[in-house]
Amino acid sequence: MTEPLLAGKSRQLILSAVKSLHPILLKTWGNAAAFRAAAAAVLMQVLGSEKNNQNEVGALADQIFAIVGQIRALQLRHLQNVHQLQQALKTLEPTVTASPLRQASLVLAAQVQQTAINYLSSAEGEKAYQALIPVLEQQRTALTRKLAENENLTLEQIETALMAVSAAVLGKTDTPFLHAALAGKLIEKARQLARLHPSKSETPADFANNSAEMRIVAALADTVRNAELNEARARFTTLNEYQKGARYEALRTLMMKQTNQIAPHAPESFEKMAQAVESIAYPYPAPLEWVRVFLKPLYTNAQQSSTFDKCRTESSVNHRYQKIKAEKGANPIMLDLARAFAISNLKVAQSESIQQFINEVDLVTEFNWPAGLDTLKQQLQKKTPAHA
Repeated sequence: MTEPLLAGKSRQLILSAVKSLHPILLKTWGNAAAFRAAAAAVLMQVLGSEKNNQNEVGALADQIFAIVGQIRALQLRHLQNVHQLQQALKTLEPTVTASPLRQASLVLAAQVQQTAINYLSSAEGEKAYQALIPVLEQQRTALTRKLAENENLTLEQIETALMAVSAAVLGKTDTPFLHAALAGKLIEKARQLARLHPSKSETPADFANNSAEMRIVAALADTVRNAELNEARARFTTLNEYQKGARYEALRTLMMKQTNQIAPHAPESFEKMAQAVESIAYPYPAPLEWVRVFLKPLYTNAQQSSTFDKCRTESSVNHRYQKIKAEKGANPIMLDLARAFAISNLKVAQSESIQQFINEVDLVTEFNWPAGLDTLKQQLQKKTPAHA
C-alpha cells in the first residue's frame, strides 16, 4: 500500500516527485524492475522517506509505472502533436484530481508522450522509422504469426515485439523509449485500420500496389484488434453488475439508432457484425470496450429466428417486417437482424437454384446449342452467306 507513504505530503510535492522520474522512465521503458530500482532511490530522496520504507517506495514505483503505461496506451499514444496533447490534458485532468498520484502520473505520461511526439517529428525519428519499415516488411508474416500464437496477447506485448525489431535494426540506445515511440506509431496506425467499419474497404496485407508501411499496418490490424479485445475483456471483468447493465443499455440505444449500419453485416459472420458495432460505439481512437458478451445472444437468436420462415421473396420479408415493426413490444434490433438473415438466406437459395438449373439444363435440347465444335462450325457456315 502506498497511502501511508504519501500521507501528509502536499499535492505539489507528489507532482514534483513523479515528474522527476521522466528521464528514468525513458531509460527503463519496458523494464519494470529496472524502473523500480532507479525510481525508488529518487522517490525516497524527493519525498523525504526513510530507508526502512524501501518496500513501500518500491510498490509506489511499480504503481506509477503501471498507471503511466495505462494512461499512455489508452488515452495519449495516438496524439500526434503538442496541441492535441495539451487539449487531452485539459480534458483528462478533472477526472483524476481526486487522486494526487493519478494526477501526477497523468502529467508524467504526458511528458513521455511529448518525448515521442518530438522524436517522431524530428529528422532523426523519421530516418529511424524509414530504416525500420523495410526490415519489418521482411519479417511481417513471421512476426504476426508468432504474435497470433499468444491467445492472451496485449498491446504492450506487441509494442515489446516491435521494440525488439527496432533495437536490432537501429542498435541499442540509452533511451529505449525511442524504440517504443516507433512501435507505438505503427500500433496506432494498425488500431485505426482495425477499427474501420466493415463497409469501408480494407487493405489486403499483400496488395502489391500498397507501400511497405501499409502492408505492415494491414498485417498487424487483426493482431492489434485481438489484443485490444483481450484488454477490453479484462477491464470488463472489473465492472460491477450495475456498470455492466449501464453499458448494455447504452449499447442498445446506439444499436437502435444505427441498425442500418449493423444488421447487413450479421449474415457475413458474428465477427463482422461485432466489428460494425464496435466501430460505431467506439470509433478510433477511443479504447475498445468489451460488448461481445451482449452481442452474441442477439446474433444467435436472430440467426435462428423463425419470424420470416414463411416468406419466399424479399418483398414478402419486407412486408412482414413492416407489419411486426408496427406492433407493440417488438424488439427492433432483433427484428432488423432477423430480416438481414432472412434476405441473405433468400439470396443464397436463389443463387443455388440458378446454379442448379445451369448444371442440370440440357442446352442442346432446350436451346438448340451446338453439341460440339464441328456442329458450331456447320451452323456458322449455314448462317454465313456464300460470296458471289
